Amino acid sequence: AYGMSPYGLSKELKISVREAETFIRRYFQRYPKIKEYIDKTIKFAQENGYVKTLSGRKRYVPEIFSKNKSIKELGYRIAVNTPIQGSAADLIKAAMVVLYKKFKKLGLKTSILLQVHDELILEVPENEVEIIKEIVPEIMENPFTYLGLNYSLKVPLKVNITFGKNWAECK
Repeated sequence: AYGMSPYGLSKELKISVREAETFIRRYFQRYPKIKEYIDKTIKFAQENGYVKTLSGRKRYVPEIFSKNKSIKELGYRIAVNTPIQGSAADLIKAAMVVLYKKFKKLGLKTSILLQVHDELILEVPENEVEIIKEIVPEIMENPFTYLGLNYSLKVPLKVNITFGKNWAECK
């Protein structure tokens, strides 16, 4: 809801634009910090022309300066989503680097097969399951620490780990 227009939300939920407007207004009343974040982030992008992820990667947002309303609104969405989605990407990639190094250091045969959004799919030999249960959540909940980077999160990450013969069994 935080990134949608009333019209977009109305189409998504198959409700009237007026109902969507009410929904969005109530959403921001209930979660005022989200509105503060959006306003602060857009202001930063307007002043600097870019936004940053948790690890400091910059994404320039020239769309935010467009005279075309649709392009400008796209710029606002990019500015708001990049720090969230980009930071999530930073975290998962840092975790993959740290896990790969840890597996090698311990001489494990476990391998990282696939990343799907915020999930890692690992191939784990049965005799390594117990060690993986210990090290994977620990590393994934704070991967930057293992790289010597000091980025603190206001909300701690929580990692769930499941095992199965295939991905479908783990869902």
